[in-house]
Amino acid sequence: MTVGDQVVRALKGLDGRRGRVSERAVDDDSPAALVEQPLGIPETTAERIASGDPRPSLEERYATLANYTALATAAANTLVAQLLLLPSDAAAAIQSATKQAQKAGLN
Repeated sequence: MTVGDQVVRALKGLDGRRGRVSERAVDDDSPAALVEQPLGIPETTAERIASGDPRPSLEERYATLANYTALATAAANTLVAQLLLLPSDAAAAIQSATKQAQKAGLN
């Protein structure tokens, strides 16, 4: 599993309203090959409604790129604390997650 995969898995367990990582975050066995690929999540609420996608848009989930980066940082730090990510790899994982969100249109 790559560093990026670990961060994506941890981010899947984040609750943006509380800024916590759920216990299932790193145990999720769904595919996590999203690093450096589009998220496939609508960028805005209007886009989500127009497409009929039931998932919250990026702006609904995270509001700002700064918030997303803070949550990615929390997820990476959790993985470091759980000895699932080396501290030296955390910065690269955070950068990768932030770059992915930027490509998806989060500002």
